[in-house]
Amino acid sequence: MDIHIEISRVLEFFDQQGDKGEKASYILRPEGVHNLRDCYRLMISQNKAEGAKIKDAQNQCENIESKPLAVSHILTGGVKKRYDYIMVSPHWEVTGAEYRYEEGTKYGSDHAIVVSDLNMNDR
Repeated sequence: MDIHIEISRVLEFFDQQGDKGEKASYILRPEGVHNLRDCYRLMISQNKAEGAKIKDAQNQCENIESKPLAVSHILTGGVKKRYDYIMVSPHWEVTGAEYRYEEGTKYGSDHAIVVSDLNMNDR
């Protein structure tokens, strides 16, 4: 799960059945086994004002774990994490991405609704 706008600063994965997060890292790390990218991070990188706003908020926070990049799930004890992603290939241009945690939990989920607007690229 990633929580900081600077992906190299904080990137950790849950230990799933003793793999120490290795399997998730194959998919979610920037140099993973494919050319897919996290649409939320792409949207932020394309929208400099939004990226700067998130980075400023995170840099002002003493406890980085309390400022996730986007909340998609809250663990027992109130720890906020981001577990849910939409991964896109270079064939797609991301024009918007949202994490709707309150809306998802209002209707019975324990995770956010993740929404992305995409346009097909010519690549």
